[in-house]
This record gives sequence, C-alpha cells and structure tokens, in this order.
Amino acid sequence: MGRFDEAEPVAASSTQLGARLAVDEFNTANPKCQVTLNVEAGSGGDAAATAAAKKIVASTQVLAVVGPQRSGDVEVAGPVFNAGGVPFVSATATIGKSPTQWSGSAKPVAGPSNQSPV
Repeated sequence: MGRFDEAEPVAASSTQLGARLAVDEFNTANPKCQVTLNVEAGSGGDAAATAAAKKIVASTQVLAVVGPQRSGDVEVAGPVFNAGGVPFVSATATIGKSPTQWSGSAKPVAGPSNQSPV
C-alpha cells in the first residue's frame, strides 16, 4: 500500500520491487503454497489512506501489508490494520513514534531525530 506515482518514484519502485522479489522467491521455494502481490495505492491524504486500509482489511485474501509508505498514512491506516488484525511493515515511513503501538506492525526506518543529515 502506498503512493505509486510520479511524486515518490524511488520509494515506490524500491518497495514494490522488493516485495515482488520476496513473493517470487517464496513462490519458487513453496510451489504448493503460492501467494500473490496486490498493489493498493493509498496515498493522497488521510481519507484515501483510510479507505485503502479499510478495503484491505475487508479482504479475506490479505495476509499482510507492505506499507503504508508515508508517515501520515501510517498514522491513519495503522489503527485500521490493527483493528482488522492485519500485520503491516512500513519500509519507508519515518514517523517519529513507533508503530509498534499496534500489534503486528514494524518500522525498520529510524525516526527523523535519529537519522543522519544528508
């Protein structure tokens, strides 16, 4: 889930390509248990991120979410995923507080105060 348009092409393509690679490797190693990667664009404000999160949670086919990508989207989608029992990992959001306040979430990127200046 994230913004897959010209506004954030590097983060979007890196996240999407990394997820695609993981799915392909899993499917190769587990031919009797295939998974698919569905891309859901959810950025464009709080309403869009919330709507995308609700759509994802409503699906019985979703096992987990890679995203949201943006901190603001994590803040509004995180509670929806948590309430729906859908684990998620945000690979690029730099939200200052840890999303681990929600069960089944992870943030491998340091918050803004812990990142080195460019």
